[in-house]
Amino acid sequence: MDVGPFCLVPSVLLLVVPFWLILSYIETFRSRSKLIRKHECHPPLAYPQRGPLGLSEIRESTKAFHARTFLEWTCSQYKLHGNTFASSYLRQTIIHTIEPKNIKAVLGTNFHHYGIGWRKKYAFKPLFGNSLFQLDGRAWDRSRAALKAAFNHARVTEFAATEEEVDPFLDKLRTESTTQPLLDLAPEGYQDHDGAEEGFLEAMKRAGAGCEKRWQLGLFSLLVPQESFHSDVARVHRYMEKRVDDVLASASDTNGSKRLDFLACLAQHTTDWNQLRDEACVLFIAAADTLASLLINIIFLVGKYPSVWARLRMEIEPLGGQSPSPKDLKQLKYHGYCVREALRLLPVLPNNSREAS
Repeated sequence: MDVGPFCLVPSVLLLVVPFWLILSYIETFRSRSKLIRKHECHPPLAYPQRGPLGLSEIRESTKAFHARTFLEWTCSQYKLHGNTFASSYLRQTIIHTIEPKNIKAVLGTNFHHYGIGWRKKYAFKPLFGNSLFQLDGRAWDRSRAALKAAFNHARVTEFAATEEEVDPFLDKLRTESTTQPLLDLAPEGYQDHDGAEEGFLEAMKRAGAGCEKRWQLGLFSLLVPQESFHSDVARVHRYMEKRVDDVLASASDTNGSKRLDFLACLAQHTTDWNQLRDEACVLFIAAADTLASLLINIIFLVGKYPSVWARLRMEIEPLGGQSPSPKDLKQLKYHGYCVREALRLLPVLPNNSREAS
């Protein structure tokens, strides 16, 4: 009987695929062995897992997260297993470390040897797009250079412009916060008078939580309905797109005053509408949530130590009640120490993840 050429394809695949997998395993093993000898590495301790897929650790961490004890749970794992240990999730090896030399290698000296990883990119792609938090390699370098240049030109050290909006907000907060919604007390530029972006802050919170959930589930998130998540992402994007349109319109207006906020300065380096929107989303989360958390943590910690509060007040007495200049801020050493200590005790971003490339 005549056998067609397509009938041979399965047989060829049965021979080639196992051979290719074996060669890939051998090449990976040789490369890793070479790195181990070069850097004198030792295998990390293994996390005692129950079950072959590593689901026990996910259950424990998820339980701690919902109980608002995730940071304490994480610290307890390092106390129990050491500064560096390995676990497995769906057959993927994950190395956990708080060893300073390891962190320096991953986030510093060998930064470009590591990437974000497909799980994080997939999880945060709908919200962050192709922003800095989603890039690796040369694309990351280009995005970082553009953001750095924008920060250098933005009026980030002109406190008078900020105080014009913040001071009235604080005055309203003291007198009207019990009778009006917080967003209604916000500065004029942050209020949405046409109602198109109502519920933005809530949508941003839910969208961020949705990204975290997608990250935890990985590809299993495809089995979970996500209509509400994508609806929240769309609402966040509409809010940011309106800001981008305002910036681009202001840039094309030759008769108006020149804007010097961060987004306007970034628009001087790129007119890519999608990039401006994506970077605006990242900037909002990085500047708003992290700073708010840091301020709350500082107030919480300083409130427990009257002597620290007294020393902070004593350090600013030479200012005579005047607002500090950028030069004055550099001289407030004890304030800086308190900020760093608050970050050490209650880190705003207590963990980070990178994947070997």
